[in-house]
Amino acid sequence: MIITSSKFKQSSWSGGKTRELFIYPPESSYPARNFAIRISSASVDIEESNFTSLPNYKRALMLLQGQLEIKHQGHYSKILNPFECDYFDGAWNTSARGKVIDFNLMTSKTLKGELNYQVINKESKLKLEKKGNQQLVGIYLIQGKFHCLDEKERMSSGDLLVLIDKEDSLELQALEDSKIIYILVT
Repeated sequence: MIITSSKFKQSSWSGGKTRELFIYPPESSYPARNFAIRISSASVDIEESNFTSLPNYKRALMLLQGQLEIKHQGHYSKILNPFECDYFDGAWNTSARGKVIDFNLMTSKTLKGELNYQVINKESKLKLEKKGNQQLVGIYLIQGKFHCLDEKERMSSGDLLVLIDKEDSLELQALEDSKIIYILVT
């Protein structure tokens, strides 16, 4: 399923704007905290911010732009640069310093999420496969264009592709040099 950037739900938070790219199951909602998987991207427009407490979730945070000093009180601190990722418990008291654009994967504690940044060269093919105990496989297209060979659809910068409903596969071809975030939830 390709979700184009025009379909993302946008809202404001105390430090900027957030875009919900995907939530599962489809009838769940972020405010109700009844989701298993949520993918979002947010702008942080203030110098210092605090993360919302999400005690029943694991979080993966990857920077798309800027530099962020993230502090998990009682655990560790680290500096993130573009395409670096931090994995942490949503219940941790977390604060940050820096104006950034980030990419977020939140999963229930029974699941494990992983984000990987990749550069795909023009004309390269990429096979996306959901199999075994994988709950979701996807890509977020940061920059570039892809053609879905099986479905004759195209993806453009900012679009999200997810395979979630069944064991499935999809083959893509890069129409230009592209940058993606590969998403895996098991």
